[in-house]
Amino acid sequence: MSIKRARLIYGATYMAETINMDLFWLVRMQFPDPHFLLEFEHENGRWKRFLLVGSLEFTRAKLEAKNCTVLNAESYFKKIGERAWSPVIKYLLKERGMRTLEVHPLTPIEVVEHLRKAGILIRAGALPWFENRIVKTRGEIGSILKVQSHMEEVLGLVYERLRRASILRGFIFEKGKALTSEEIRSFIEFELFKRGCASYDTIVSSGFQSAIPHHVGEGQLRAHTSIIFDIYPYSRKTGYFSDMTRTFVKGEPLPFFIKMYTAVLEEQELGISMVQAGRDGRDIHTAIEKRFAENGFKTDLAKDRGFIHGTGHGLGLLCHEPPAHINEQSYILSEGLVVSVEPGLYYPEKKLGVRIEDLVQVTKTGCQNLTKYPKQLKDIIIQ
Repeated sequence: MSIKRARLIYGATYMAETINMDLFWLVRMQFPDPHFLLEFEHENGRWKRFLLVGSLEFTRAKLEAKNCTVLNAESYFKKIGERAWSPVIKYLLKERGMRTLEVHPLTPIEVVEHLRKAGILIRAGALPWFENRIVKTRGEIGSILKVQSHMEEVLGLVYERLRRASILRGFIFEKGKALTSEEIRSFIEFELFKRGCASYDTIVSSGFQSAIPHHVGEGQLRAHTSIIFDIYPYSRKTGYFSDMTRTFVKGEPLPFFIKMYTAVLEEQELGISMVQAGRDGRDIHTAIEKRFAENGFKTDLAKDRGFIHGTGHGLGLLCHEPPAHINEQSYILSEGLVVSVEPGLYYPEKKLGVRIEDLVQVTKTGCQNLTKYPKQLKDIIIQ
């Protein structure tokens, strides 16, 4: 059977600058050093895949790597007479009568140049590399929900700490000590770690910091104003992420905050109601932006005020995966896709920000909300 095309994925699957989650999605094996995987598509549409590894990972890869044949690079180094990866790839291509190679778009330019110098004709591939990766299976949804449940449990612990805390001179105190973003962030990340998850740079921002969407938060937590919690951990076992944002107030919120929060919740519910297979994400984003303006919250991007970011993003083995953004760009939602719906409002001059984020899975007739944590106004004001 003749070969139609050859493709190459390069990267690590765990804790590395060259991480490539398309590779992890396929082989389901964690390795911190970058590896090569060659794919050959035959005329009948079937694929043969070969994971090329060194002696360090060969035995483990034979036991753990899925959906591929594992090749020991050492044997090929001996055949070609040098310890270099590019000539090995050229050798494997030549064995199968191929001279052109389609490379994954995340492949570093240095690797591409080495392949070219080895005499391989290179063509850039495109994302999504695996179409099936976008649509989440029941098992994948289960993995996301498990992380989500841990996250909601931990945020509940934070809520209880805030409930028991006191207010002094406009700041939040716990047992006589000022509570800080750093303290709560460390608490959240440690509790998630105990539950088998990892989370970094968890957003815990209050006051004027909450008006800057991705300000991680620092210093003492303020009372009577926004405290934004944006938590996006992943499972250390499965690799799947979850993502949720809630905005709390400890004490008495300002009237403008209440107006903001009511609008954000209304627009988030509008967005969720519009999610459906075949719907253009741009239409959802535009409808939310329009409703904000009708409710007196017109966006001014020049002043960084109002609804200044996209409505959401895809999620799975990456916190942001296709669609990377649901915004003014067109993107047709497909059944099985998991996306966030997270409108927000930000007013730096008032030192106030509000964001609410849920995860939903797209269905034929609408969507299933994967987030259960309460978000009504009565649920987020902590006396």
